[in-house]
Amino acid sequence: MAKEKILVVDDSPLVRKLAEVSLQEAEYEVYTASDGEEGLKIAETVKPDLILVDFIMPKMAGSQFCKLIRENEILKDVPIILITGKGETVGQTFIEKYQVLDYFIKPFKSEDLIEKVRTTLSKVPEPIVDISEPVSEIEIKEVEEMQPSLEIPEVEEILSLEQKEPLQFPEEKETLD
Repeated sequence: MAKEKILVVDDSPLVRKLAEVSLQEAEYEVYTASDGEEGLKIAETVKPDLILVDFIMPKMAGSQFCKLIRENEILKDVPIILITGKGETVGQTFIEKYQVLDYFIKPFKSEDLIEKVRTTLSKVPEPIVDISEPVSEIEIKEVEEMQPSLEIPEVEEILSLEQKEPLQFPEEKETLD
């Protein structure tokens, strides 16, 4: 299973480092950005599973960042958690106005952050794959090209070898040179 990707966008080096270390220890793949512009570029490149974003940052405020994420066709469904030192009023506003899933008030403990991330990711539905659409010939050829080039008899021979006892190697004899 691939690690879930988390993007942390905060102008505070201390907050970024705490979040990065905590989330990496919890086995997430973590990316960080010091402002909204950098965060947007990283988000477009790595397509994170979750974004943590600060409210007040240079170059682009958290509200602007959230608005651009929601307008981006590729990123619009990525869940966002607001990190703020401004309290519950700001957090509730972001939930209502920018569709963030939750908010987190600074300062925070790393255990609380990890729990908030886990809870939020568990609420996110798996993407629905539409199997009603026909598969194109090009897609079929691409899949066929990825298939190994072994013939059926070769595959059967390999499988039969795997079912037998493990190979026994003769003991090596010491030779004096």
